[in-house]
Amino acid sequence: LSADASELMVREAAMRVVAAANKFGSTQGEAAAEWVMEAMSSRSGEVDCEELLGKQLALFDECLVEDSANCEELDEALSSLEAQLKQGEAGPLDIFGQSKMDRAAARVRTAAAKFGADYGKVA
Repeated sequence: LSADASELMVREAAMRVVAAANKFGSTQGEAAAEWVMEAMSSRSGEVDCEELLGKQLALFDECLVEDSANCEELDEALSSLEAQLKQGEAGPLDIFGQSKMDRAAARVRTAAAKFGADYGKVA
């Protein structure tokens, strides 16, 4: 793909994340737009990806306890954006690591914590 086509795909994936977040309300949509801008700047290597993932989990914590169609769309949109960002102009770039797995693990920990703090720690 050309650099222009690749950038277009990144922008489309970014808009999908913001659109999915807007389904939760304008506050979430605005926060997602800020997060997306930060995520897109991660290609320069100037962003702490662990911090970025932490912000992602905090922004979308509602989806840690709920598995609605809106949450599924948001998760798919995030995965799509991450995949596009990983492709970078210089070839594959692993800036997000296993973030989809991290989101799933956070859901498990959140669900386990409902049974008590000890369960949340074990998960």
